Amino acid sequence: MIPFLNRLYDTLTSKKEKYVLVGSLAFLTFLPQIVKTFKFNGVFLDTTVDYWQIIYPITYFYIGKMIKEFQPHLKVWKRILFFVVALAIPCTFCFFFSTQTEYAWYTFNGFEALTTAIVATAIFLMFYDIDKKIPIINKVIAEVSICSFEMYLFSSIWDKYFYTVLDYNIFIMVPIIILSTYVSAKIFILIRDLILNMFRKKER
Repeated sequence: MIPFLNRLYDTLTSKKEKYVLVGSLAFLTFLPQIVKTFKFNGVFLDTTVDYWQIIYPITYFYIGKMIKEFQPHLKVWKRILFFVVALAIPCTFCFFFSTQTEYAWYTFNGFEALTTAIVATAIFLMFYDIDKKIPIINKVIAEVSICSFEMYLFSSIWDKYFYTVLDYNIFIMVPIIILSTYVSAKIFILIRDLILNMFRKKER
C-alpha cells in the first residue's frame, strides 16, 4: 500500500492540505480512545464509533511523512524534554485514574491512543536525523530501519512466546525479544533475497 499512500500524499499541494489529512486521520484514530478513557457516574463514556481506530498504521505513516518532509530542526535538549513530557503524560493519567483496588489499564491504552502517538513521534524526532549527532547510534538505527517492517511482522511471535517462558521479567524479556525479532527478520530477508535473485536469473 505504501506506493499508493505516497501518491495520495504527493498530490496534496499545500501544507494546509497535508495538515488536514493528518488531522482527519488523527481525529478518526484517537478520539474514541480519548472518550473511552473517562467515566461518568462509574460508566465509561464509550459513545463514539471506534471502527476507524484500525487505521492507526496509516495515521502513523503520514505523521512520519510530514516529519520527513518538513524536517523540524530541534535542539537536543528540546527533543529530550519533549520525550520526557510525552512519557509523563500517560503515566500521570494512569496514576490519578488508578485506585487501591483497580489499576487504570484502560487509560489511553493501545496503538490507537493519542498519548502513544505522541510518544512515538517524540522517539522519531529523537532519532530521525541522529547522524548529525551520534554516528554510532545512527548506525544501529539505520541497520534496524532496513528490516523494521520484517521485525514488526515477527515481533508478535516472539512476544507471545517469551511472555509465557520468562515469567514477565521485563529486564530479561525485552532484550531477548528485540534480539530474536531482529535475527529472525535478517534471516527472512536473506532467504527472501536469495529466492528473488533465483527468479531474476531465470527471467534473464
